[in-house]
Amino acid sequence: MRQHLQNLLDGKEKELQQAAALGERLLAQRVELEERVRLIQETDADKTDETTADMRERYRELADTVRAWDFGNVQLTSAFTHSVRVLISFHSAHLLVSLAFSGSLS
Repeated sequence: MRQHLQNLLDGKEKELQQAAALGERLLAQRVELEERVRLIQETDADKTDETTADMRERYRELADTVRAWDFGNVQLTSAFTHSVRVLISFHSAHLLVSLAFSGSLS
């Protein structure tokens, strides 16, 4: 019984460490995302045919980066429940949709 309780505590400690690592990772991703969106918006402010093509390329690169983040985040949360992994993927998908319809990419 005592070993079982210790195993439960150890498991929760591992989940807590993974949650902390995920939180740090998500915060870093948010900071990078905000910076990259700012750069795209600055490019959008000075629209020419050349900058529009550059902006579209930056957006594609950003979308690829967010997909890579999703993959890494899901790997990090492998010990978490399925619902947490779905929530993280939904959050990233929501960010991409928000970027696409924010008006900075039109």
